[in-house]
Amino acid sequence: MKSILPILLIAGLVFPSASLAQDTFFWMRCIAWSDPVFDAGDKQLYISGLRDGLIFSQMNIQGVAVPSMSIETTIRAVDDLCDDIANMNIPVPFILKVAAMRISGHDENATQMELLRMRQEMSEESE
Repeated sequence: MKSILPILLIAGLVFPSASLAQDTFFWMRCIAWSDPVFDAGDKQLYISGLRDGLIFSQMNIQGVAVPSMSIETTIRAVDDLCDDIANMNIPVPFILKVAAMRISGHDENATQMELLRMRQEMSEESE
């Protein structure tokens, strides 16, 4: 029994619950973010972990600096973008890039073009 326990633990990490799992590399997409199962505490933990990981990229997502903002502000910005049904297939780390662009005052046209590019790329990926 002791020898099977590590296998079960690894399987639990590799195959997370079906409600949040996607069939692609990115499990946390807007559709999962907006699911009521993923509550405020889960969002706070996820964003905290994402921000911790960003330290290794010097708080930069694909060339966009992530401004210093509270976890609550970050969650509100992600909520706002993920509430749009057109963004449901976009992974949350990429949505965070758009949120950072908005909060940092990037040109709205450039921000909208980036969001459109992500929508197209992620819709092609899901086909």
